Amino acid sequence: MCELDLQALERLASDTGDLAFVRRLIDTCTAMLSGRVDRLVDALVASDVETALDAVLSLRVSSTMVGLTDFVEHARDIEADVRRGDLPGARATGLTLPSSVDAAVETVLEGADRVLGPAPQLATQRAS
Repeated sequence: MCELDLQALERLASDTGDLAFVRRLIDTCTAMLSGRVDRLVDALVASDVETALDAVLSLRVSSTMVGLTDFVEHARDIEADVRRGDLPGARATGLTLPSSVDAAVETVLEGADRVLGPAPQLATQRAS
């Protein structure tokens, strides 16, 4: 399981005052996490510094917003490695991220349920 800063989610809820908006924001961030990680890893494998920096900043900001502290720390390490030209180091760290995405999403969604209450379930009605 990934480490989660519940205070980040509490701040989002407090700052916006709109729990439905916060829930949508969390859902969007978690839905995009895999794509952000894939984009970063692809850029690192291709030694594309510009795209890697853009991707790692996107990952760091979105992870900070939803409290994914492990991803924030990895993103900071990757960014530092890329900025100092250590692409092999950045690549090694980046390649560890894809296997953590599912657990990270689950952790954030569970944390959101704790902070915001359970996510509303879509009710389906069948005609008789």
